[in-house]
Amino acid sequence: MKSIYPTFVLMLVASTLQINEARNSGSYQKVLFSKNPKKKLNVVYQVCVASTPAHIKATARPTNSSLPHTFNVTVIDIQRYSVLVELERTDQKSGWGEMSITVDWVSHNHAGELGMSSCKAYYDSGINESGKFLLSFSDYSAVEVYCDGGWTVIQRRKDGFVDFYRNWANYTAGFGNLEGEHWLGLNTLHKLTTNGSYELRVDVTDCYNATKYAEYSTFIVQSAATN
Repeated sequence: MKSIYPTFVLMLVASTLQINEARNSGSYQKVLFSKNPKKKLNVVYQVCVASTPAHIKATARPTNSSLPHTFNVTVIDIQRYSVLVELERTDQKSGWGEMSITVDWVSHNHAGELGMSSCKAYYDSGINESGKFLLSFSDYSAVEVYCDGGWTVIQRRKDGFVDFYRNWANYTAGFGNLEGEHWLGLNTLHKLTTNGSYELRVDVTDCYNATKYAEYSTFIVQSAATN
């Protein structure tokens, strides 16, 4: 008999949450010149940041908007009071003469600090790696989840390491390891799905790595009081 390993994930369609996302932002100006298309720059935040950010997204532009220069920005090292980035000129494969460049940046916190309202919010802000993130709710509570490309993984079974034959209390609270097999929990699902419109996707893989999936346009978990 083939073993079937299902993964259930949620995608936010529309949010009703109105909370303060855990982010800081700012701009940093520096007069620079470069003989090469690439140049590193240490960008000072110049705002009060409570702790070292987990993620930073940055863009760069000439301070004088009439100049044609365009840049890609690669984040190299995130530090407590600054972030080291590399600017790469993209409109030409050459350096540039002395001019003022403005770097605009946005920082986001990771697990352990106040987080965003959904995995999709992280994804839309430019944070597209998979991993554990903190989601915040309008009542100022928070829960750690596993985000995968904008999807929230609510259940993953892949190797049989975690026992899923559990009682109601376990399924209400959630169990397992977010980075491995787990069930997120009915209480958390209720908070998530009643603060926004969610789609559900179910991915199934058998022992021969054959995959199938199904998507459902609406998914909601009501409170235990409605049962």
